[in-house]
Amino acid sequence: MEKREIAQRASKLQNKEDLLQLLNDIVKDELGSEHSFSFSLKQLTYFCNPNNVRGRYHHFSIPKKSGGQRHISAPSRGLSHILCYVNIMLKAVYQPSDYAMGFAEGRSVVDNASRHIGQNYVFNTDGEFLSQYSAAKGVETLSVGTIQLQPASCQHSCRLMLYKRETGEW
Repeated sequence: MEKREIAQRASKLQNKEDLLQLLNDIVKDELGSEHSFSFSLKQLTYFCNPNNVRGRYHHFSIPKKSGGQRHISAPSRGLSHILCYVNIMLKAVYQPSDYAMGFAEGRSVVDNASRHIGQNYVFNTDGEFLSQYSAAKGVETLSVGTIQLQPASCQHSCRLMLYKRETGEW
């Protein structure tokens, strides 16, 4: 399935069932219909439900080179599979800025570093701010600008990608 077709279908998503159909069509296209599996509405509903926080993510810490701990929240296997195909959908509808290097397809830290050769100073920051990203900000990001998904599909996508913090906020 071409990016253009995915983007066109994603822009018309109206509900969870439409999102499920698109994700399953992407799965079939990626894996070939004879090797593919399908996500169920039950699975998608479970992971979209903000009250189902148990078992969605595995939380652990690893040591940083500079000392201290880096806190990791890794999605469960089931959620990880769904997110893989949500990622394909989002890459089809989003064109990153020329300045974005991290997590941009076809770009790397080497590309970023090459832009700074000969500079006296380079500012580097960690992405820990992502854990502070709210569902409201996620919906806003997916519904405006170059992405422009329908509000219902934005909400379902955000509920898959974000998790409830200990404060009860998304």
